[in-house]
Amino acid sequence: MSIYFKSNIMKSINTILLILCVTLLSCDVGDEDINTNQQVCINAPDVIIDASRYGNLNENVSITGLSLSGDCLTIIISGSGCDGSSWTLDLVDSDVVSFSSPPERNLVLEFTNTELCAAVFEKSFTFDISSLQVSGNEVQLNFNNSSTSLTTINYMY
Repeated sequence: MSIYFKSNIMKSINTILLILCVTLLSCDVGDEDINTNQQVCINAPDVIIDASRYGNLNENVSITGLSLSGDCLTIIISGSGCDGSSWTLDLVDSDVVSFSSPPERNLVLEFTNTELCAAVFEKSFTFDISSLQVSGNEVQLNFNNSSTSLTTINYMY
């Protein structure tokens, strides 16, 4: 083989290796690509999973809206009061999963209202519901103490 031929082969191999290295280094495999739809509920309380507290139905609360954003569930309630500033709301799960399709969980709202005014207000509360996930990628959440009819929302994760 001639020196010229060997030199061209070495240049071609070096060029291929250079292109391969540049291609591999330009790939981005960061954690930001994983679970881009997951939202962390900052400072949102968790759901209370407790069968003994689940039985405390409170018919004095009315759900006027539900919305999901990632693992964050926002519940809008209405009730009578002076301004709603002292209202507290706990979200309690029955600790039972009904394995239907999709699986179902039953929840109640523990609403505390010490205000003695007759005006009606709405207020929203946000909860981290990631602890309600079961196998699969969806669970139906049933709210059993709404003064309206049974209220449900499908939580997909």
